Amino acid sequence: MLLDRALVVSPGNVEAYSGLGELARAGGDLAGAKTNFERAIATSPGYSPALLGLADAEWDLGNHAAAQRHYRQLLQNASSPPERAKARANGESGTASAPPPAIKTITSADIPPAAPK
Repeated sequence: MLLDRALVVSPGNVEAYSGLGELARAGGDLAGAKTNFERAIATSPGYSPALLGLADAEWDLGNHAAAQRHYRQLLQNASSPPERAKARANGESGTASAPPPAIKTITSADIPPAAPK
């Protein structure tokens, strides 16, 4: 998969981790989604797409207290967070969370060549 290759060539690629998280969540692998979003946030703590993805994954897993912490952090960092983040940060159910309709497509042109060994 191209996102996995991006991580081999560019370890710590926040967009690749976040993309893998979205793909895992869309496929119903909430634990895998959570892991990838956590990796993205470890690389770039304020990366809003990963914060939202992690919060949504935690919410879907039933970990509402953890999700609320992430939604609150998102509200502090994002200029225009989705309404569900605002509602859930305050303990409301918000609208149904769904993976975004489109994920940025990473092409081979986005991946730097591997360093010679």
